[in-house]
Amino acid sequence: QPTRAFGNTTLAKVTPSDFCTIFNLEIPPSAINKTCLLAFLFPTHEQTTAFYSFAGPGDFVFNGYAYGAGANPGTTYETQPASGPSPPAAKLVPGNAYVLNVGSCGVQPGQTEAVTGFTWLFLEALNAQKTEDHSEE
Repeated sequence: QPTRAFGNTTLAKVTPSDFCTIFNLEIPPSAINKTCLLAFLFPTHEQTTAFYSFAGPGDFVFNGYAYGAGANPGTTYETQPASGPSPPAAKLVPGNAYVLNVGSCGVQPGQTEAVTGFTWLFLEALNAQKTEDHSEE
């Protein structure tokens, strides 16, 4: 359904050939001109109480979007934000932490990433703690 807008959700679904998810990465203004690290923490079921199901080899493909081009509740597959820099593809499996990119925090609020190439269903943790600013001068 490339023209259907699914809106915001706390239950994301990603599959190799028909579902993808766009994440808006909000970079705090205090991080501009610092070095940022984009990490993916992928716990096992024993390491988290949050629901997720995962199947497949773990081949992740990340499609970056242009700085300042975030998704909104009306975004569809056909109206994705403009392309921008992308982290490299990676093989990710539960029980590990991965550094996807290290670079300038000169990105603008609303830069987004989409992930494809595996089947993943997860529920956004409702008790998640606020992310701390771990950027470096």
